[in-house]
Amino acid sequence: MAEIPELGESDWEEEDLLTLDEAGVRLREELANELASLATAGADDSTPRVLRARARIAAIRSRLSYIDEGLAQGVGTLRKIPRS
Repeated sequence: MAEIPELGESDWEEEDLLTLDEAGVRLREELANELASLATAGADDSTPRVLRARARIAAIRSRLSYIDEGLAQGVGTLRKIPRS
C-alpha cells in the first residue's frame, strides 16, 4: 500500500500560489513586453504576429481590470487582524 504524503502546514509552502498583487505585477510586465513586441512588428495589422499580440494585450488588460477591482475591494490582500 502506498504511503500518503504528508501535507504541508500551510498553502504558503506552495511556491506557485500568487496573491492578486503579485499576479498584477507579473501581468503588467507581460503587457509591457507584448506592447514592445507589437511596436516592433511593423505597420501591417493583419499579420498573425500582430493579431496574436493584440488578442493577448486585450486578454491581459481584461485580467488586470479584474485584479485592480479586487484589490480596490481588499480581496487578495493581507491585512492584520485586530486583537480583541
